[in-house]
Amino acid sequence: MVTCFIIAAIGDILSQRIAPGFLALNLKQTVTFGLAQFLFFGPVMHYWFGWIAKMDGWFTPNTEKWMVVGAKTLVDQTVGTVAILSGFFVFFGLVTNAMDGTLLSVGIPAILSAGAEKVKVDLWPTLLANWKLWPVANAFNFAVVPLQYQVFFSNFVAVVWNIYLSGAVRA
Repeated sequence: MVTCFIIAAIGDILSQRIAPGFLALNLKQTVTFGLAQFLFFGPVMHYWFGWIAKMDGWFTPNTEKWMVVGAKTLVDQTVGTVAILSGFFVFFGLVTNAMDGTLLSVGIPAILSAGAEKVKVDLWPTLLANWKLWPVANAFNFAVVPLQYQVFFSNFVAVVWNIYLSGAVRA
């Protein structure tokens, strides 16, 4: 999970550097994004990939591998992606307010409400961006990468993804 923080931090730093008007690195932003990734994506993706691996049991031994990979990718990129990105948008609001010292003054209900609004506004564009990268990456991951390395592989692909996601959660 530490790699999740590092990969997120690298993605956030790159996102800041390529943003129009970049003047100086915002280290607090990088730490906040990395911490949110560490606390949310690290554990969630570990269990998600474990659950996806159990989908192998849904198929007979004679099922073509491409069908199994296709089913895993479809479930991952529909149910999984919607739930995980929605959860991250809300969780990121909690972490940001905690890091700013405003968690209690703003109030958790207000932060959750803002997170729900963030999901309503930004989920669809984020999904569209997600689908330009992750279906191919995860199909490769499910087809070729051994289970114990799938989260690790995803973390490396996530460097590119986190450049986008860092900007999306702050928009």
